[in-house]
Amino acid sequence: MTSRADTLGVRCVDPGQRTEVAGLVAAAFHDLPQSVWLVPEPRDRPAVLAAVFELAVTHAVQHGWVPVVRDDDGLLVGAAVWVPSTAPDIDDHDTRLATAAGSSLPRWRAFELLQHAHHPLAAHHYLALLAVHPDRQRQGWGTRLLTWAADELGPPAYLEAATPELVRTYRRFGFQESPPFRLPAGPPTWPMWRVI
Repeated sequence: MTSRADTLGVRCVDPGQRTEVAGLVAAAFHDLPQSVWLVPEPRDRPAVLAAVFELAVTHAVQHGWVPVVRDDDGLLVGAAVWVPSTAPDIDDHDTRLATAAGSSLPRWRAFELLQHAHHPLAAHHYLALLAVHPDRQRQGWGTRLLTWAADELGPPAYLEAATPELVRTYRRFGFQESPPFRLPAGPPTWPMWRVI
């Protein structure tokens, strides 16, 4: 019998694909306002984003789920990074973040503090990252990943949306936004919560 995941073309990655997934997320997130604030120098941004995101991907592979979608040629076009709120913290997080973030470390720390301050206290699944390759956006790949999560993980779920457009996208999947928090002299980010 064909499963819903098979129909959607969604598969969870294995540990050997962490770098590939982190690179995809870095490419998709390169021009987001938060990424520009976190790593202002465009030349440094791809490597720093990929290194920091690989920490999150590795953590989710170990303790959560990293569903991905590929096109007919096998190219990775979309990925999501889900972690249950009950997961342990990333091992040696501060040291590893410092290595990955380099000179942008103070900005990453400020962002993480704001994220933690807005996380719900109730148990939930956290969508840390959702990315679609820049050349393949608005083609339904992200919808496949969100549909998989609705089927496999269910509510409650929490995420932070980076732009008003993304807020509208996540509303279609039952997420409701709270007032945004704002990075110091930077862009707003919208906490979003789905309970049904």
